[in-house]
Amino acid sequence: LTPWRVLSLRADGKGIRALDREAHPTLRDANTRWHEREAESLRDLLREKQAAKEAAAKQVAAFKEAWAKKAEDLLNEAGEPLSEQEKQGHLDYLKVLEEQAAAQVVTAQGKLDARLDQRKEWMTQQEGADQVTEAVPVFPVGDALLEPFWPQGLGSNRGFHTALDAVWAMRVLATDGLMPALLERGICYDVVVGAGAFATNNVQAGANWTADPVHRYHGDLFKM
Repeated sequence: LTPWRVLSLRADGKGIRALDREAHPTLRDANTRWHEREAESLRDLLREKQAAKEAAAKQVAAFKEAWAKKAEDLLNEAGEPLSEQEKQGHLDYLKVLEEQAAAQVVTAQGKLDARLDQRKEWMTQQEGADQVTEAVPVFPVGDALLEPFWPQGLGSNRGFHTALDAVWAMRVLATDGLMPALLERGICYDVVVGAGAFATNNVQAGANWTADPVHRYHGDLFKM
């Protein structure tokens, strides 16, 4: 999610389109790369779980074969030949491990499929983002931007600072353009989230406050 929406006219002139992260080329590319990394990571996980499943299946098959051949190396912890009951118990244990490994493959496959669906949705979402016209940003503030936690008094704190952050973003919009304004708004959003309950070590003295966030938030918050 981003702390803005960009309303614009569709390239074909048929209606208004609301853009999110895809409104900014740098953020759009970064999000695409993130989806690719996440998908590849889940592919690696799936391969790992598939290998574990195959290994478990081989253990079951090997034990069955050894049991059928009455192998003498089927010993218990005391070094004595396993009884038939012990053999059956060990085989049941190996089968449970095989079933668990199979279930983990299904889970890993499900995670990968969900990530690929999300990536497909994202690729569809960003199509034509560069062809819109008449872009106008919308900067939510207060409760519309971040749900407050009332016992901490975050409603008034966040409402006040996010409103000033929006004012600052509009100033950047007027002086530097839409893309810098979106980045500035994104940075301020991250700072507000990082500020938590707005402890005194997170904000500067109120007498120095202006719309410029560097005059309100402590410098360390910008390094997070």
